[in-house]
Amino acid sequence: MAEHDITFRLTLDRLATDSKNSTIESMLRGLMADAGFKHVIALSNKAKHSSIVQPVLNEDFTGLRDKRLEVQFQEFERKGVRYPQGSIADVLGPAYNLASETVVDVGKEMIKVLT
Repeated sequence: MAEHDITFRLTLDRLATDSKNSTIESMLRGLMADAGFKHVIALSNKAKHSSIVQPVLNEDFTGLRDKRLEVQFQEFERKGVRYPQGSIADVLGPAYNLASETVVDVGKEMIKVLT
């Protein structure tokens, strides 16, 4: 298989063909279903297929936010879904944490499956 033909969805479909991989498949599907991770996926695909979602410097003059200055991703739309403007830390942080936990958990499960 050519490397550009390998996709995450194809990987999930291949994992689904063998029941011993069901826990790994479930973990990865959970990652893909997370709303925060979907936002990051949309950012990535928007950048790959059309344009970069530009970061903006946002200043809070109300005093309601902890940080007066904040770098944010602009609002954008991908495949008919609108993604709101949000702090880079608020968008990437939770998705990064979830992906990191999932990588470790999948690694542990792969050791079980392969031994």
